[in-house]
Amino acid sequence: MKIRIKQNAKEIYLAGSTYNFSSYGFGRDWAAKMDAIAGTELEVETKYLFTDQYNTGPIKGVAKQGLRIMDEYVDEVIDDVRIGRGKCNWCGKHSVKSEKGCEHCEKGQEYMVWFNDERTKQYSIKSGQIFKDRGYDARGNPA
Repeated sequence: MKIRIKQNAKEIYLAGSTYNFSSYGFGRDWAAKMDAIAGTELEVETKYLFTDQYNTGPIKGVAKQGLRIMDEYVDEVIDDVRIGRGKCNWCGKHSVKSEKGCEHCEKGQEYMVWFNDERTKQYSIKSGQIFKDRGYDARGNPA
């Protein structure tokens, strides 16, 4: 799985449009990091999957331990491995989509939040509702 970073990643960061960066420990060099990776494809670590962020491995000359890239900086997700997988809201582990529910704790569908293929926003199979606290309507579009 890879992500392509937007060409204007540095400008997005400088506009402060994602988060209050001081709360999340982003350093003063973050703008330089965004500038260095703008327009590039980065490999994503897939051990832990999220709807709105991606963890990369080390990036030579930029980040020895990798970066956490928010969805706002991503132009494209390539070979998305999240499709057909979901996260259990009971045990927090990821499972392959099944009628049963979580393959780890064996909780039912009501605990599962599945990735769909429309920008891979999570949605509940049972209720069909997008997580409203993430700012999406019932069809997965920004509210």
